[in-house]
Amino acid sequence: MDLTIAKPREIDVEIALISMLAADKSEKPTNVDGVTLVDTEIGPGDIVNIYYRAYIEQDGIRKTVMSNINESTDGIYTSFILGEGKFPNENYPIRGVEAELARIFSEEKINPSEYRSLTKIKSGEVKNNYVIYFTFDRLEKGAEEKKTETGELERVDLTGDKLDEAYGVGFKDAIVGLAIGENYDHSFETTLDGKKYEYTNVVINFATDCESDETREGEKPKLVVNGYYPYSTGYAAYNNKDITVDVYITSVVDYEIPALDDEYIKDKVLEVNSGLTLDELEEYDGDNLVEKYRSYAWAYLNEQYEAKLRSMIAKNMWNYYVKTANIKRVPGGKVDQIYLEYYQEVKDAFETSGGVVYNEQTETTESYEELSDYALIYLGLYDSDEDFTVTLRALAEDLVIERMIMYYIMRQEGISPTEEQLAAKIAEVKLDYMDEYVYQYLADFEKQREEFESSKVQSDREYAEKMDRIILAWKSRDTDNAEYAEFYAAREKEMFDYYD
Repeated sequence: MDLTIAKPREIDVEIALISMLAADKSEKPTNVDGVTLVDTEIGPGDIVNIYYRAYIEQDGIRKTVMSNINESTDGIYTSFILGEGKFPNENYPIRGVEAELARIFSEEKINPSEYRSLTKIKSGEVKNNYVIYFTFDRLEKGAEEKKTETGELERVDLTGDKLDEAYGVGFKDAIVGLAIGENYDHSFETTLDGKKYEYTNVVINFATDCESDETREGEKPKLVVNGYYPYSTGYAAYNNKDITVDVYITSVVDYEIPALDDEYIKDKVLEVNSGLTLDELEEYDGDNLVEKYRSYAWAYLNEQYEAKLRSMIAKNMWNYYVKTANIKRVPGGKVDQIYLEYYQEVKDAFETSGGVVYNEQTETTESYEELSDYALIYLGLYDSDEDFTVTLRALAEDLVIERMIMYYIMRQEGISPTEEQLAAKIAEVKLDYMDEYVYQYLADFEKQREEFESSKVQSDREYAEKMDRIILAWKSRDTDNAEYAEFYAAREKEMFDYYD
């Protein structure tokens, strides 16, 4: 069984920290007029506008996997909030790049204006040190059937040493000196693997003189930042792969963030949704709260990894059992019983809603007079013309089979629970539900705190003060606190009067 899941990296701790700081940035930028800046240090929460090229090293060759440089138009830069974890985009983020940017500008005390900027050269002639982006047709000459290859905005570094192998002997000599621009159409010949090739319809869309490693007076070369893809990118070849990003900063919108010190960490831990108490934090290694929080974050990431790995193992093993189990007979009575439960659930929903159901596919609310039509949408069978009862019976049979497999394994392994164990498990589940319910209740209050505190009604302000005391008792695990005990009992009654 092949389970691929990436272990946490140390950079993930810094990612968590800058994410926390970015979330607490000032509401308005320090440049109140909204004009973007270049002459500023970069930090979490800042809006950063960049050109970039992300690549993976393969056999000594840089394979570009993401870039916004090869857009033919100007002004196409990537904008992101440093620390949100969405660089270069929300769907396929690269991890670690934002944390590395924050570290470089913080620890090395450098300014983005010190680095070379990217300018697309759209006129003049191609020079030896340029990286060109060009469009072409390539024709094999002398063959019975001419073979045509094309390229669109293909990137070529003219300082590279393998141009002859890729494009043919004489390629660079032919390219250097050509006019740049959409209005110029060029043709020339090269020799590749002993054969003659003709390049036609060649357009040098644009060039850059900043993508090479050479230095220029008064400027640092491009900013190079390392990161990695998550273990699941949607494209297996990139999963958990190290990636390098060339960064060219065009501008920054600067925001203020809190200082990362013990007082800040203390305030974060005291928040309702921190999942941590100060006493628990003190148990971790570190000479101060910031370092202890780093230790806690590292331990938490590893716990999450272990939990996800166990979950994946369990899921894959269960799927294997269900797929390979030899089921000789499925008890029809049990299938009928569960089928009727499923059917009654759909019928009750139909009657309670008056036939009104939300269609997730069309994102609209629809109304039906017939149960059979309503059920298809309710069950998500949008493109089915089959009787919904067929689906319900299939679901019922699947559930019976899964229960048969589970009970068989329990008997074989001798793990059938006793009445006491079952009661203890139910109590544990109830406690978990209560913990979550109490947390959600307190978190909802946090969102409304300002409304209660600023109310002109005395009882609202008193309620806010009381809730603050309850939150403090909850955070400190002071379950003997009278106000907290009363609050907990009320929440427990709400929960189990409804669910029991």
